Amino acid sequence: MPAELAATLIVLTWNDAESFAAVMAEHGDQVAAVITEPAVFNTGCILPEPGYLELLRELTARHGALLIFDEVITGFRFARGGAQEYFGVTPDLTTMAKGLGGGFPVAAIGGSREVMSIIADGRYSHSGTYNANVAACAAVSATMDLLAEPGLFERQRALGERLMAELRSLAGAAGLPVIVEGLGCSRSGSATARSGTGATPSATPGGICSPDGGRRCCCAACSFTRASTRTCLYRWCTPTPTWTRC
Repeated sequence: MPAELAATLIVLTWNDAESFAAVMAEHGDQVAAVITEPAVFNTGCILPEPGYLELLRELTARHGALLIFDEVITGFRFARGGAQEYFGVTPDLTTMAKGLGGGFPVAAIGGSREVMSIIADGRYSHSGTYNANVAACAAVSATMDLLAEPGLFERQRALGERLMAELRSLAGAAGLPVIVEGLGCSRSGSATARSGTGATPSATPGGICSPDGGRRCCCAACSFTRASTRTCLYRWCTPTPTWTRC
């Protein structure tokens, strides 16, 4: 990144409402946009503290800055309308990616009429070789139809919450310190070494390891069922330490 651009950025600790409020109080009128994930899924599953997203919305609106949600990972895993629908906080702009098309190589931006009007009236040109690709758009349409099934997200959240509870129980019974966090549909787990062994869980018989060491989240697909939950739990209990991406 050019130094000139780096100098225009302020990087803050996520979920730190006090720091954000302090920066906006001092620099708010100079801030063009605040960019964040509505829930951090690139470092486990870190959910926003109560009131945090609302504070971002309130202070950006007060100072005339845009609020931009990166929903590349969170989009369509909390609700059909993304994390913003689930948490009830609407940004000015949203970025989305392959979750929009059920895994197809597709991405999109969306936002308020006021912001998107600069593209609609030609003040800004948003063009690209693969814009409005027919196959990708068909995948988006099919995915959106599938996600409109009544009760889909509630069912998947309930299955995910059951799996999280059982994983905690299994780890506790094995005497393994483990953190399992998330919101049912999306969750992560991380474990420490068994006490006194100095070994990591993946090197310990019957140990449990998470994908990328707990850095990334696992998500319950629409096809995830009670049987899938039992399979995951069984594989956590096998002698070979594995994490199954269910």
